[in-house]
Amino acid sequence: MKLADDHRRRELARIHIAIKQLGLDDATKRAMYWAVARVHSAADLDFAGRRAVLDHLTARGFKST
Repeated sequence: MKLADDHRRRELARIHIAIKQLGLDDATKRAMYWAVARVHSAADLDFAGRRAVLDHLTARGFKST
């Protein structure tokens, strides 16, 4: 279970970095979560939701370092 928790934390960190890099405000971020994964918060994202959000942010210009 620890490995899954670590993976979840890394993915959530990447999502937050992407949001900051793309300059999304809170309302836009929440609208994106809803449109892409049908959740209101990153904390509510499951594995598929996190992948969908990361794919969406990458398609919008997020560059992972």
